[in-house]
Amino acid sequence: MYTKRTIIALPEGLSEQDIEDNLLFSDLSFDLVFADKELADSRAFTGVRTILLNTADTPVMRDPATELHSIEPENPFVDIIAFSSGTTASRTLKAFHLYGDRIMNHIGGYVRNFNLTRDDNWVVCHSFSHIVHFEYALGGLIFGYNVSLIDPIDLVLRGKQFNPSALVTVPGIYEQIYEQIRRKIRTDNKKMTLLAEAENDTYTEQNLRKWVNVLQQECAECKEYLGGKLKVMIIGAAPSRLNLKKMFQFLGYPIFEGYGMTEIGMISCNVPGAEKLGTVGIAFEGISLNLADDNVLLVKSEFRCADKYLHEQANSDTFIGNGWINTGDFASIDHEKFVTIEGRKKEVIISDRGKNIIPERIEERIAEIGGVEHCLVYGDNKPYLIALVFVKTLETFDQGYLESALTKINETLPQHEKVIDFLLLRNELSEENQMITRSHKIRRKMVYGRYQEEIEGLYQMVK
Repeated sequence: MYTKRTIIALPEGLSEQDIEDNLLFSDLSFDLVFADKELADSRAFTGVRTILLNTADTPVMRDPATELHSIEPENPFVDIIAFSSGTTASRTLKAFHLYGDRIMNHIGGYVRNFNLTRDDNWVVCHSFSHIVHFEYALGGLIFGYNVSLIDPIDLVLRGKQFNPSALVTVPGIYEQIYEQIRRKIRTDNKKMTLLAEAENDTYTEQNLRKWVNVLQQECAECKEYLGGKLKVMIIGAAPSRLNLKKMFQFLGYPIFEGYGMTEIGMISCNVPGAEKLGTVGIAFEGISLNLADDNVLLVKSEFRCADKYLHEQANSDTFIGNGWINTGDFASIDHEKFVTIEGRKKEVIISDRGKNIIPERIEERIAEIGGVEHCLVYGDNKPYLIALVFVKTLETFDQGYLESALTKINETLPQHEKVIDFLLLRNELSEENQMITRSHKIRRKMVYGRYQEEIEGLYQMVK
């Protein structure tokens, strides 16, 4: 039905201005629109056959017992118009073209690296406007694996019933899954003690073998939380805690960190036989990597990719010519070709003395402190850094423990990177209040603006 067609995956909450900027004044034409009434009434779709939806959400299979329909795999040869939105306050959407061979390479790489077959079940728990998740579903048509469409909350609470073989989701969902795993054994003091010991242990190959053996013997129900078919769990799209990834590995889960970009797809990924905790793996199939003079990661695909955004006439800061794409991320590549993402170039803090500071390095370490859910470091054009530390409940959080942990972190940092003070805040960051993106990245400028008065108050205090 859709062979040789172009599919446009419209994000939720698309405004009329977004539509006009990206679609109305482009050379795109539309044959059929699936949309809710508000979106379908856009003048960009005037005269186009429209099928109205009762909801703007992706259809969801809530009950794993729901009848499944068998579809034979084929190559649909579809192109996609996708949208990318940044983490800035303006949240401007940008549309661009994705071509069918990218889908073949992107999903084909997963199938080959993780040995996915027609007997496997890929659980998709994000809407299709997250374009890679649409590609995962299309992959089922191309390569023949089964696809289950579920809500993230169903995955967190009832993952075992869906019995996934492949799962790709954001760190926030994995955090919730791990918390549910801990809750399963919370009344067993022996098991909770073992889990706490594992959480406090360092990651080495020897410790990995030890804890996989111990925890599978003593806490077998922890490994079974998502069923018994898992071949791969990819974590990405936003920064994640090292301890979270370590604990999934200690519990025997096949978790691998990857790194990608909507405009090009998967860039690098840890895979069986080539993995290193704390990195985002080696270059994915068909991807070339290079570092610019300022150590920003540049990427290029051997497959056809977009070379501009639809509303732009020429190259931009992202599409820099000759097929190269500027990721905007500082990175390093070690002698074994493993990539480590250091932070976003646009997030660099410049102190009042001209020191350049990558805040993500510090934030990741503070986020590892028990009970901390999010952390943002602030200090642009200021004499020192402060941290915004978000916790679940202020009443039960041990502030003394936080202060002690910060002191230990500061002992390892150069003077200009030390965190001198902090705001302890109840975690109210959410997609609903637009402080967090759909992929669970924090919109830094919006959060700074929300707490600007409290931030400035810290700097006015005498230290």
